[in-house]
Amino acid sequence: MNSIYLCYDVKGIQNFIFRIPKLSYIIGGSALIDRFDRTTIHGLKVSGAELLFSAGGKGAFLCDSADDADKLKSEIVRLGHEFGLEIKIGLGASFSEASNTSDMTYPFLPENFEGQPCEISGLYPVDSKNKEGIHKVVSLRNDSSIKTSFENDIIKRIGVFLNMEDIASFEFFHNVDPNDKKGKEGSKAIGGRNRWAVICMDGNDMGSQFRAYSELHNGKIDRNWLKEMSFSLDEITRNACADGILEVVKEWKKSINPDTKEKKIILPVRPLVVGGDDIIVLCHVNYAFDFVNVVCESFNKESKKINEIYKSKNKENIWVGTDGELTISSGIFFCPVSLPLHTAIPYAESLLSSAKSKGREQRSNDNSAAVSCIDWEQVTDGVVDTPAGKRQREFRFKDTNKNLVLELTQKPYTLNEFRELNEISMKYYNIPSTTRNSILSSIFSDSNSRLSFWSKLTKNHKDLADDLKEYPEFTGKWRKENPEKEFKVYSTPVIDALQLLEETKRMSYKTIL
Repeated sequence: MNSIYLCYDVKGIQNFIFRIPKLSYIIGGSALIDRFDRTTIHGLKVSGAELLFSAGGKGAFLCDSADDADKLKSEIVRLGHEFGLEIKIGLGASFSEASNTSDMTYPFLPENFEGQPCEISGLYPVDSKNKEGIHKVVSLRNDSSIKTSFENDIIKRIGVFLNMEDIASFEFFHNVDPNDKKGKEGSKAIGGRNRWAVICMDGNDMGSQFRAYSELHNGKIDRNWLKEMSFSLDEITRNACADGILEVVKEWKKSINPDTKEKKIILPVRPLVVGGDDIIVLCHVNYAFDFVNVVCESFNKESKKINEIYKSKNKENIWVGTDGELTISSGIFFCPVSLPLHTAIPYAESLLSSAKSKGREQRSNDNSAAVSCIDWEQVTDGVVDTPAGKRQREFRFKDTNKNLVLELTQKPYTLNEFRELNEISMKYYNIPSTTRNSILSSIFSDSNSRLSFWSKLTKNHKDLADDLKEYPEFTGKWRKENPEKEFKVYSTPVIDALQLLEETKRMSYKTIL
């Protein structure tokens, strides 16, 4: 009797989470998937089926027989449909075959197609006997008692961390609408400027772990390695995210009245997805980079620690594809809270993709881990195009008179490069906003206009002028890039530093809630 692997995957996981464009229902959707992975799947009792891992809407089992796999498949699909999930199933003689051929799809279909559309989602018909007019799978999302296991764990740690566990209770925000009674506290927690940072993070090179292990072991993947690797990755991600949130709370505590009498304190950060190697967080703008910096450091440090423990027992790396360590990269999108998350999240993910691409380019060799990188953008209104399109249009131009191409951004940045950029931005802190706001348009012009503007800068803002100096040659913060056929290419981080500063300044403006 041959064993068979079964892999499940929640199809369209982000579509499920962000299907209903209300923050409380988005939070509930994420919590339902977490409950499905960590409670429902772990509680399955099917004879002849061994759970290997489940997190982030995905999981794998090893079954003794095809009959056992069939019974397990039926149970996973049935239980997934109770949450309104669409489930994909893959079966195979090896883990690779099962995970790469998830070709059986089981969509969620309402039991009854008669009735009016659900009043909240507009997605499912609701029986006339349902007085609330809300479909049952939609109601599940709005149950305030449903929290992710990560949320429950970190809330306990925050009270202890702040030494306030006996003084107040802490909560992540569910609503940030200042015009809503329930949303005022959430709006205040994120700074009262109706802006937040949408942060997407993802581990680098995870696919290479499977490939490298398979090559090292003659095409086979040992289930014990798979279990330990998957469990360890999930723990690293959760611990790193927790460390990042605690860093945010530490910085934010400085703004809390130490003699507060409030019994409930709303936190300036909200985890949406934490599992596998994925993190999606909503954060107060001023603490976004604090969060990312700590998560990147913690993720790498924890991965090395786990690798040493594994290696001492098994004589080989657990992270076999990246020389015993893992890294993580980030995309951060600063935007109004009114911008729908089903638009903001994909934009942040495109920034994440850009950061990961740079990280791969910066690795020291093919077997080393990609470098942790950060990419970010900011908007004050809506999204017009992609990050790449925006940069090509607004931050790159040809000066044909000088045979030059000027790139007014150096995004994305490695973690170390970003720390240097932050130091640069602090040099410009006392430059008046009228001057700061004129720099991009003044540089994005012909050479004579740039020279005239630079000459004016030298009189009152020498540091900034030195960083932008291009006469008689490009010095300061300019960097020569790979040349094009006909033009020399120079880039500068100055505009990036000014944009960082602008976001901080924007949040400092007084707002009455």
